[in-house]
Amino acid sequence: MPKFKHGSGTIYQRTKTGPDGKKRILKTWWLDYSYEGKRIRESSGTTDKAEARKFLQSRLGEVADERYVGLAAERVTFDDLAEMLLTDYKVNEKKSLADTERRVRKHLSPFFGGQRAHDIKSADVQSYVAHRKEQGASNAEINRELAALKRAFNLALQSEKITKKPRSHPKTLLSVMRAQAKCTNAV
Repeated sequence: MPKFKHGSGTIYQRTKTGPDGKKRILKTWWLDYSYEGKRIRESSGTTDKAEARKFLQSRLGEVADERYVGLAAERVTFDDLAEMLLTDYKVNEKKSLADTERRVRKHLSPFFGGQRAHDIKSADVQSYVAHRKEQGASNAEINRELAALKRAFNLALQSEKITKKPRSHPKTLLSVMRAQAKCTNAV
């Protein structure tokens, strides 16, 4: 009886032929599994076999729970979203292009820059709001920055670059901050 059930994917080490013609086994373990009838091969990024097996099991769990976003969606960063947003503003000749470029460059990119889009969660957005409040930004300015962030995620969803976006309700966040400000002023 096989050790793992059929269809449960596999891990393997790739081989490489050297200049002398000898094959050698590379140290990094690779994953091999299928998703929607397509064969997916990706590096586990580890040389430990047990760790690679765990990574494969987590991938298979994502596939089974329909949480798997695909390798291309995992590579999309905030910088890609910002570029899509600014391109959209240019194409549609938005009057607020210059303001949006400034907001992205001065505030959004320093905070979210380099992060993968799927790693940006609602808690990160709330941290951003708190960060901007500490800097003394007005609620209106924060709302405009959050609107740009939301638009960037919506554009990526529409073009199927990503499969989900963080839940954020700017009005709800600001109403919570106003309530906190009232409590602080009452004391």
